[in-house]
Amino acid sequence: MKWLIAAVLWLLSNVTTADTLYVYTESSPPYHYMNEKEDVVGSSTTLVRQILENAGYDVEFLLMPWARSLRMVSKRDDALVYSLARTPERESQFFWIAPVSEFRLALVKLATRRDIHVRSNSDLLQYAFSAQRHDIGFDWLIANGLQEGKNLMSCADIHCSWQQLKLGTVDMIIEDPALIPYSAHAFGMKAEALETVMFIPELKVEGFLAASPKMAKPLVLELQQSARMLASQSVDGARATPQ
Repeated sequence: MKWLIAAVLWLLSNVTTADTLYVYTESSPPYHYMNEKEDVVGSSTTLVRQILENAGYDVEFLLMPWARSLRMVSKRDDALVYSLARTPERESQFFWIAPVSEFRLALVKLATRRDIHVRSNSDLLQYAFSAQRHDIGFDWLIANGLQEGKNLMSCADIHCSWQQLKLGTVDMIIEDPALIPYSAHAFGMKAEALETVMFIPELKVEGFLAASPKMAKPLVLELQQSARMLASQSVDGARATPQ
């Protein structure tokens, strides 16, 4: 009898009863950001909400620095994160629900910096960068020889990276040029004040809605099915792309 009770308790502990799912993200307009009412909104946010509510769940969005978002998701069995690049290193660290955005990242500088020229990755070492810790741009810079604390400043979020570029503390950041008008406006700058130096082919990626590795597999499958149903109902299968 004791083994039967133990088995039932184990099964109950592995079945999610939560009606609310918690979704973590960072500020990255127009995909996901906080409006004047302090609601998390944006094109990707709308799609994420549709996927989860279509599966019958309430959603609570939490906006915070990217590294912290990843840490929080890893600790909970009722949490998700977006927009997360699906890389080989991350493949086994999350359950992948659906793509919700697309990014084509590039090196970006102030337009007044005519002295900056990058013709190959080896030229990167001549300059200083800021990037968000645990972001694919940060990892790419490390892979190309930059060193944190030397020519690479680690930032908690994209706002920090932009601020360092604006102040001239660093020479370049990594950003999607399609997002420059939104980010420049947020920092009181004109889009014309920024220039794209070089696109990074390997950082043309889809941003996914991904679930905690602790999430129950039946729930993961339910959310994946919800995403597929929404995609099939869409006229053109569109998802959030840079506006």
